[in-house]
Amino acid sequence: MPPQENERNPQAPNQAVYQRRLAERRQSIAAFRTTAKAQRTRAERIADGLAEFFGSIPFIMLHVIWFGGWVVLNTNLIPGVEPFDPFPFGLLTMVVSLEAIFLSAFVLLSQNRSAETADLRAELELQVDIILEEKTTALVRMLRALANKLDLPEAVDPDLLELAQPLDLVALEHATRAEAARRPDRARVVDLTAAQVRSALAAGNWLEATRLIEAMKPADQADVFEGLPLEQQTALLPRLNIEDSADILEEMEDEQAADVAEALQPEALADILEKMDPDQAADVLGDLEPQSRAAALAAMNPEDAEEVRPLLIHPDESAGGLMTNEFLALRRRMTVAEALDLVRRWAPENEALYTLFVIDRADTLAGVITLRQLVTAPPEATLKDTMDPDVIYVTVDTPPEDCEQLMAHYDLLALPVVDANHRLIGVITVDDLLEEED
Repeated sequence: MPPQENERNPQAPNQAVYQRRLAERRQSIAAFRTTAKAQRTRAERIADGLAEFFGSIPFIMLHVIWFGGWVVLNTNLIPGVEPFDPFPFGLLTMVVSLEAIFLSAFVLLSQNRSAETADLRAELELQVDIILEEKTTALVRMLRALANKLDLPEAVDPDLLELAQPLDLVALEHATRAEAARRPDRARVVDLTAAQVRSALAAGNWLEATRLIEAMKPADQADVFEGLPLEQQTALLPRLNIEDSADILEEMEDEQAADVAEALQPEALADILEKMDPDQAADVLGDLEPQSRAAALAAMNPEDAEEVRPLLIHPDESAGGLMTNEFLALRRRMTVAEALDLVRRWAPENEALYTLFVIDRADTLAGVITLRQLVTAPPEATLKDTMDPDVIYVTVDTPPEDCEQLMAHYDLLALPVVDANHRLIGVITVDDLLEEED
């Protein structure tokens, strides 16, 4: 390359070196494959050749011609030719069966040899990784010794200290096996259970199907349930434990949950909705046809229905559509002891426990207090003297994206929702936002 071209492209020598090294690596890989092929026995070479031919177009065309000619010769289509294997072609069936046995044997021989080669390659890669680990450890130790000799301060880096230690392959293998034993393949377990559920339903064994589903976690229950036909879903859901039915509807995709809810009888749907959080029940009802929604609300317990109705007036894509009206509001004039007693009796099941909101006589949002502040404050202190009056809040028409940004920016577990008069009407939790994203 001329000098002026090198000046214009100073990276050219580096690219040439890179291309040369890449070619050397390719040659090494090709040499490995060539050596592996040369070391094959006569039987392995025959098996590889036959397996390669069995998967080719000429093999398929040969069999098409063979089968076609056999059928023509044995169906009286050619005058004067006496069939030697008349329909249903018993001799052909036997010959093809024998051929299939030999085909599978040769293919297995070829696959076994390929597996041995792959194992050898994996072992070589492991050896390279071990050598690299040893060289890295030696390099780190050399750098630390050099730093000590030059009296340089040594940074306390846990990762660097770990690299300086020799690799314990036995301990690493045991740790990997222990981790695999603690974490079974969830997808495999779910697929296996789904197959068992489908088999039980096909045999009409509803009791076994419900037992299998009820033994799973809610998210896995929904995965299995979504794989069933709608007819089986609507027949199976009312047979499950009512809490499991509610969990499944909450975890299912909105469209599928709406299809199942629409197909259920109003009384059966009402029983399930009563076990759901009000905001979740409102989400399901909001996706139904008006007639079905009205029938389900009419079949619900009046108190439960009244908790859900106010949530149905807000669009899904708003804070009002995300919020739940099942929350605990404390009064400003309460003492800390009274507030803690109320929290114990309320016994919430979600993260709303850790952030509590305070209201005044007009139900106006007045402040916020955490459970930690309640526990550490003097029992006789009042909430108005303990709470934080500077509350981050949203209105019912705030978009979900703004709610998410506020909660992320201020690291909030719960976000209060107020109406036009600043009255506290709902709370958005982290779970609500995650479900909206899903």
